[in-house]
Amino acid sequence: QSDTYPRFFRRHAAPIDFHMTSIYADDSHPIYYDGPTHIQHYTRPSRLWEQWYCTTLPGKELVPCTTYIPSLKSRFQLNAKVGVRADSIKTRTLYAVEDIKMGQFIASDDVTLQLTIDEMEWNQLDDFIKMYPDAQMYQQIRDLFEAYGFENEKLGSSGESVSLASNATFINHGCEKQTVNIAIIKALHDGEDDTDTPYHEGAVRFSPAITRRAEMSSTMAVATRDIKKGEEILEDYRFMVERPKDGSDFDNWMEDMCQTGVGDIVA
Repeated sequence: QSDTYPRFFRRHAAPIDFHMTSIYADDSHPIYYDGPTHIQHYTRPSRLWEQWYCTTLPGKELVPCTTYIPSLKSRFQLNAKVGVRADSIKTRTLYAVEDIKMGQFIASDDVTLQLTIDEMEWNQLDDFIKMYPDAQMYQQIRDLFEAYGFENEKLGSSGESVSLASNATFINHGCEKQTVNIAIIKALHDGEDDTDTPYHEGAVRFSPAITRRAEMSSTMAVATRDIKKGEEILEDYRFMVERPKDGSDFDNWMEDMCQTGVGDIVA
């Protein structure tokens, strides 16, 4: 990535001030530019901006406005009933408590129950642990993210996220494509055509309807087909890593998991 991201994308103003102090002479900071404020208007557009976009061309004819936003306002779409049960091999699994229709959102509360570490914060945590290997609590934080987390390439930022107090923690990997029954909405995540979900048309990446809810773009999952009551909820873990490579440690881990039949849920 370029220097633009670490220099100007900060969740708080103080890191911007500290960085400018380190590169500019005393009292020579830019007078008007404020990175966090500048970025904020683009990563979190107002509802008014969204309304305008969805009532004018081209927005009103695109999937984010025609399908995605109406779905978020539907209790039925957000109310897929799931539960957790014990499993002798996987320890815990997530299953459908009642029939789930194709297109319903799965574990939608996961979006509001995430702990996220920005990429810069993650690197600093990693360096801190190397400097102080006996700082066990910091090691445990990193272990939590490595065991249960996923790369979160939200629009405008990057980092690692982990589910907190959400049933999404117990979703296991589907080793065979035909067993996978949920998926993230690729059209919202990266603008690609999406053949796995009802959001089958490519979306405009810079869309207020998407960027207003950036957290959802890389984590919100929907049922890719009708799911019967009692059926296990399964996803493809490859979505957790941006562009996973064949033969990588992650790829080998998934292969080993599928050969043994043991999932990643051990908590």
